[in-house]
Amino acid sequence: MQKFNNIKTWLPYVVSLMFILLFAYAAVSKLVDYQNFRVQLGQSPLLTAFAHWVAWVVPTVELIIAGMLFFPKLRLLGLYACFTLMVMFTAYIVIILNFTEYIPCSCGGVLEDLGWMEHLIFNIGFVLLALSAILLIKPKGNIYGRTKKQHYGTLVGLGSFSIGIIVALFLNLEKTNHERNDFVRLFSDDVMKLDKQMDLDLNSYYFSGVDNDFIYLGNVTAPLRLTLVSTDLSQKEEIILTMDFMDYPFRSLKTVVVPPYFYLYDGTVPCLYKGNIGEWVARKQSEPISTFSELVPMDIDLFTIRSILNEKQVFTLGVLDYRNDSIVQRIFEKGLPGQGNNIFDTDGTLTYNSTLNQTVYTFYYRNQFVLYSGQLDSLIFGNTIDTISQARIEIAELKDGTITTSKPPEIVNQRTATFKQYLLVRSKILGRLEPVEIWNKSVIVDVYDLQSLSYKFSFHINNIDKNFMRDFVFNNNRMYSLAGQFLGSYDIKGQQFKWPP
Repeated sequence: MQKFNNIKTWLPYVVSLMFILLFAYAAVSKLVDYQNFRVQLGQSPLLTAFAHWVAWVVPTVELIIAGMLFFPKLRLLGLYACFTLMVMFTAYIVIILNFTEYIPCSCGGVLEDLGWMEHLIFNIGFVLLALSAILLIKPKGNIYGRTKKQHYGTLVGLGSFSIGIIVALFLNLEKTNHERNDFVRLFSDDVMKLDKQMDLDLNSYYFSGVDNDFIYLGNVTAPLRLTLVSTDLSQKEEIILTMDFMDYPFRSLKTVVVPPYFYLYDGTVPCLYKGNIGEWVARKQSEPISTFSELVPMDIDLFTIRSILNEKQVFTLGVLDYRNDSIVQRIFEKGLPGQGNNIFDTDGTLTYNSTLNQTVYTFYYRNQFVLYSGQLDSLIFGNTIDTISQARIEIAELKDGTITTSKPPEIVNQRTATFKQYLLVRSKILGRLEPVEIWNKSVIVDVYDLQSLSYKFSFHINNIDKNFMRDFVFNNNRMYSLAGQFLGSYDIKGQQFKWPP
């Protein structure tokens, strides 16, 4: 019978029990819901190519380690394995959070309901527990015939090996993401000049609107907080919005500003709220109508919305008209043009070009955009410069009937904006002759003429404090960007955007 008269005896024993519970529960949970676990692995940017066998290897290794910890003679080897696996899991999370743009959901087990930062803290804690137990369990003099120096070298080696495996997966991802396509861009890098930048302290902002005086920023973590930044980035003001009716089960309220009004909406509760700028009180405009997922203003009280045609399982567009004190909603019944039998195929970005009075829908996963004139009266098709004409999406159905992607789809067109008669697309596809190093420190924006449906040129937007530009808008002859927690202001140079010609 073991004696627990000091910490060197009881701590390794307690830590071993904790790891037995953690790994046994995590492994069984993954195997019981194997299909969901494999899909989650497939959605990981680092593990997509290895999801099938990793889905079996990880829970099997966890069960083997849990078994080793039961036996005193194998306990030290089991703790070595715990340390190695937890360092590997921790390195994986660090790279996912800091070096990839797509962050998947957590991968099952006891940590399923934790966020990624909580997951990271949890893992670091168990790395330290394993390390402490290993240092305490060693007998005097040597460990399995090894000296103390060799023992410490083993820990360093195991930690380096674990981190090296994850780094190798990341480098493989970088190589895959930067696979070259057979097209050549025409770069014009004297187009945009970063004049000013402002540290917003948070990275949860999005563009709600912009006019000659202010940039209006919504906040996904504080939906009733609106931030007003002067267009010269010299002043910032925080506004708290109020609503006259809040009894709906809102999930994600968003703000849209179309001076002199602002609007609040949550498409899952398809009711629009409207208020006056300066008063900042949003009043309900109607009882709920059909649901929608995106809303883009065409004019005051006139909006393009994106909704779902359930019978076809595709996205579609519609018009929401609040003019004349009445509500008119019209849905484009044909839906957006798809290529398969899943809704992901028609996913994309929605923008409105006020110069041409056209709604522009750009597909995420293929080289195509659609122009709708007026109030969706007619449509015109255009293509982006890359060669990916067929969306590369793999679909999986979970036990509860949920349809999801089994691995991250290849994004072609990530973000869009319009300016004058142009469509600007932040591309994710590497062209021929382009150095990979450029993609590590900047984003590429491709410019298309919406009148001639032709590609014009491309330009780089350099990172701000190592943060990639995630969104951008235009007003007059300026571009504004969000990159991490920074707001950037750019002066438009040269003659490339001159219009009318």
